[in-house]
Amino acid sequence: MRRLDKESLNEYNEILKEQLKLGIIEVVESQTDTEPDHPIHYLPHHMVKQVGKKGRIVYDASAKTSGNRSLNECLYSGPYMLESLTSLLIKFRTKSIAMTADVEKAFLQVGLQEEDRDVTRFLWLKDINQELRDDNLICLRFCRVPFGVIASPFLLTATIKHHMNQSKDEQIKSIAEKCYVDNLVIGADSIQEAQDIYNKTRMAFQQMSMNIRDWVSNNQELMDSIPKQLQANQTNEVKVLGVKEIKGNVPEAKMYYIHTKVNPADVATRPETWQEKRELWFNGPEFLQYDETKWPESRYYENHHNTVLSVGEDPDQNPGEDPLGMKEISDTAQFSDQIMELDELESTSQDMDMASIDETMDEIKRIQREHFPEELSGKKTHLTRNLDLFMDENGLLRSRGRMANTSWSYEMKYPILLPKESEFTNNVIKETHESNYHVGAPHTLSIIRKKYWIPQGKAQFPKRKGQKVDCVIHMPDSKSNSFRSRQRPNCRRMSSGN
Repeated sequence: MRRLDKESLNEYNEILKEQLKLGIIEVVESQTDTEPDHPIHYLPHHMVKQVGKKGRIVYDASAKTSGNRSLNECLYSGPYMLESLTSLLIKFRTKSIAMTADVEKAFLQVGLQEEDRDVTRFLWLKDINQELRDDNLICLRFCRVPFGVIASPFLLTATIKHHMNQSKDEQIKSIAEKCYVDNLVIGADSIQEAQDIYNKTRMAFQQMSMNIRDWVSNNQELMDSIPKQLQANQTNEVKVLGVKEIKGNVPEAKMYYIHTKVNPADVATRPETWQEKRELWFNGPEFLQYDETKWPESRYYENHHNTVLSVGEDPDQNPGEDPLGMKEISDTAQFSDQIMELDELESTSQDMDMASIDETMDEIKRIQREHFPEELSGKKTHLTRNLDLFMDENGLLRSRGRMANTSWSYEMKYPILLPKESEFTNNVIKETHESNYHVGAPHTLSIIRKKYWIPQGKAQFPKRKGQKVDCVIHMPDSKSNSFRSRQRPNCRRMSSGN
């Protein structure tokens, strides 16, 4: 308080008066002698000011006194409902028309249950012109979800998705998946689609009593159709979720494609090629020794446009056919694990050492009937929408993801769905890991995804605590120009955690 000048103190007070008026906060009634039957917590707070902008009050739910816990340490943050930032941005960049917006004071639009409000109490002055005394203090508390509390992102995300998923319009449900906390990051392939997205998004958030504004797009026709008061302040550079174009930070950098046969990085994961490719490992591809004008023309990414991920229907499917009645494609794959060079994926040298799909078809059908009865019956579930499931001619559930338009094999484009917890799935993980030189969890999962899709695949890798698994570790030895192997108990390379 003593650090605030008169102007800042007045602004602080006006913000709280406005929040009282809007019902965002409320005055706590005088306490009685009755002991409360629920927790009570007081939040410290201060105002943050930026040059040329209004101040905002920040509440510190992580603050704690000696020997006590903070509010955030006592709360459950909730399940993680946000899409991978990498996945969201890649999908965003595949569209010709980019669109972003954000929800105005989003957290303060979500109500807080009355029995939970007392853990968001804070103190302020009854009269800012009077001294700081006990009789000049007023106790306030939040009626809405405050920003800075660990559970707030989950509560906001869950609220938005719950309301938007009530809609019968599939496009609105799809828009809900493009929300990242209070930001919308979405794209369109045509001006008509972009305008539909804008109109439907505005309507959906109005029904939730939320105002989505600060719209930005790279399409001027779209921007001309949006009211000025709903547009963001125009600048030459727009950040998307705080992420700038990497190229802007390293303007001189160039990125090239390199074929897997001359890629030194491949040697590290293919120890059987060490003798043949040890010079490649130490010196890199031979063409680097020459002038750039003599480098392969295939180094340009434009020559490899067929590797770009795109959304499309099953090319082997008749036009208009939709086995499970689903039109929306909503891929939840982690792109960092999924994107691999086509020539590497098609290589047979690292295929999974396990029984063929034909030989295990009956077993897979059995476990699919056991774990996915609703999906097999054709019912639309969260899983069918997220993985765009369909039934093949053999009665197997497969995922129609973002690899449909590649030149990969049918099995790789449409992997068979496996349950995340079953003996068959565990055996697939174990055998793939052991037959591929005990590579790490991400690499093991990438190989598995040539044939199978396991929901939440990373989470199914054992933590290995208390388990003893002997693994052979292959390590390059620069002195002898060969690989040396050693037995390693309790392998952590297969583990996805500690």
